[in-house]
Amino acid sequence: MNETIESAIQERHMLQFHYGGGLRTVEPFCLGLSRANSLVLCAYQTAGHSNSNPSLGWRLFRVGDMKDLTMMAERFSRGRPGYNPDDSRMTKIVARFS
Repeated sequence: MNETIESAIQERHMLQFHYGGGLRTVEPFCLGLSRANSLVLCAYQTAGHSNSNPSLGWRLFRVGDMKDLTMMAERFSRGRPGYNPDDSRMTKIVARFS
C-alpha cells in the first residue's frame, strides 16, 4: 500500500479508498510518520464521504485505516493553497509532492 501511495504522490495520480464509513477521492501530497508513529497521508479530498463538514479540503488519513486503495488514472497537476511540504504533524516525511 505504501508503494502505491508513494507512486501516486511522485506521479501525481489521484487516489481512491474507503475510510471512515465511505469512499473518498483525494490528491495525495505528503506521506509520513505521525507523532504517534503511525503512517499518515496528508491529502486534499476532492470527492466522497466525510464525517466533517465541508466534505472537501485538507485531511490527514491514517494509512492503516484505508481499505481498497486504488491509484486512479486521473492526475492532478498543481499544488493547493495551504499545502505545507514540511507538515509539522509528521515527524518523518517518506514522500512529498514537489
